[in-house]
Amino acid sequence: MRSTRGILFAYRQIGWIEHDNQNYDEAANYAIQSYQYSNENPEHIIQIAKLLALNTVKNFREAKKYYVAALEKSNKDKYYQEELEKYTDAENALNYFSQLYDDDFIPDDIIKALRPGLNFFRIYFHTNSKEFKNKLINVLHGMEGDTKGSIEDLDAVVEGFNIKKDKLVSSKYYGNLARIMYLEWYKNEKNN
Repeated sequence: MRSTRGILFAYRQIGWIEHDNQNYDEAANYAIQSYQYSNENPEHIIQIAKLLALNTVKNFREAKKYYVAALEKSNKDKYYQEELEKYTDAENALNYFSQLYDDDFIPDDIIKALRPGLNFFRIYFHTNSKEFKNKLINVLHGMEGDTKGSIEDLDAVVEGFNIKKDKLVSSKYYGNLARIMYLEWYKNEKNN
């Protein structure tokens, strides 16, 4: 069991690495290969779907069956239903772009409809873009209520963005830093 889990994780991670390097077909191949090692796990299947959806037009269309499979394997869990709905909305929007070829990367508006994670925005739009900044603000805002976290994790979130040049991002960063420091202090006080 452990070796199978390791294989599927490796395939999926290589897929994301290839995706980050803009080798979209390679990324899709690794994602699809990983499915054979775990076609019952909805968490894994949804990762395959996301990797395919944030890809070329051809692979975006291929992602639908994985969104559907993840929903089915999850016994219609709300999270997977919402992910399928986001995909369907993006798919409907993509239908308005009639001149896209299968090997074209999906348009920015479709990417935004899928609401990918911060690292995707970091790579695709770059850290100096308005899109990345807006996503970063949302991520930092969402972290404000967390009862866990580390300074290393916080620094990884803002990596590549000059927080000193933006007052809002800076305030979100330092607010989270204060929260993390308080949590560390509280944990130490509680253990003493």
